[in-house]
Amino acid sequence: MIRIEYVRRIGCFVVGAQLLFAQGTPAPSATVTVRGRILDADSGTKVSSRLRVTAKAIGNATGGLTRTVDSTETYSISDLSPGSYILNVTELDSRFPIGSRQVQLNAGGIAETDLYVRLFGAIQGKVTDQDHDPVLGSRVILFSVEYVSGQLAYYPDQIQTTNDKGGYSFTSRVQAGHPYLLVALPPWDAGNRMKAATGGNTEQLRPGWYPGPPSVTKGSQFTLSSGETRTLDISLTSGPSYCLEGKVAAPGEVSNIETELSMLEGSGWARANGQILKAGTLEAFKTAGDGSFSICRLWPGSFRLAGSTREGLYGETIVSIGTKDVLGIKLILDRPVNIQG
Repeated sequence: MIRIEYVRRIGCFVVGAQLLFAQGTPAPSATVTVRGRILDADSGTKVSSRLRVTAKAIGNATGGLTRTVDSTETYSISDLSPGSYILNVTELDSRFPIGSRQVQLNAGGIAETDLYVRLFGAIQGKVTDQDHDPVLGSRVILFSVEYVSGQLAYYPDQIQTTNDKGGYSFTSRVQAGHPYLLVALPPWDAGNRMKAATGGNTEQLRPGWYPGPPSVTKGSQFTLSSGETRTLDISLTSGPSYCLEGKVAAPGEVSNIETELSMLEGSGWARANGQILKAGTLEAFKTAGDGSFSICRLWPGSFRLAGSTREGLYGETIVSIGTKDVLGIKLILDRPVNIQG
């Protein structure tokens, strides 16, 4: 009996010691904290602007966590489950990322991860004529330069119209480090350009490009540094204007065909003032009873002429103007061809 009691007491002592040891050494935390500096990608300095950092779980991260903090210079996001995350940085009044990074977070401890950002920039300036007078009603288009399938493409990004002082400004979503082009179009009196070809060849303001017309050369685009506000003034020169004249050919009725003329470089879509606009459309019109059309006060260059009907007929052609009116244009509309494969 004495021996059995002794063994029992030893067993109680061992169990008690194990409990005390377990209580004095807490288990590692199952969560992790990610933190670091927010740095300017161009200068490498800490960013003093107040920004929003979001950690979004991807892949094997449990629970689909998304955590957000507002930070200046540094950030810290705690209590994250282990796994992969995308860290996105946005300005407080914007949902467009200005920096991002993917990280793998392991259980316990702190993950140190710096984030590099480029703050959105701004572009402002004036449009004047050759006498240095302000141009009211000039449409200023900011073109985004993109490489698509190995070729340069120009997409209208934003549009502004000059005020009575010739002023314009782009203050949102102008990306730093991204190539852009800028063009100022002469004021366009909608509906006043449909006239006979003989009414052409009058003096007309012509578009002004910055830093130059679209080209494959590197010098025909510009970029902003992080947070930069750049002033770009554009002077429009004048010269003789010209006309386009022709007819639409289509199966059936050819009167009142919906037709539009666009700048070739700007025939894509762009968002402006909360609406989606066809940025490069210069004139939308309907053909006469016999399918004819005539549009004047145009400048040398290439234009896209397109027509369509409610029945699904469509056609387009590229027309180039040199130093004289272009007559006898034939715009053929037909039904689209189905391609199977």
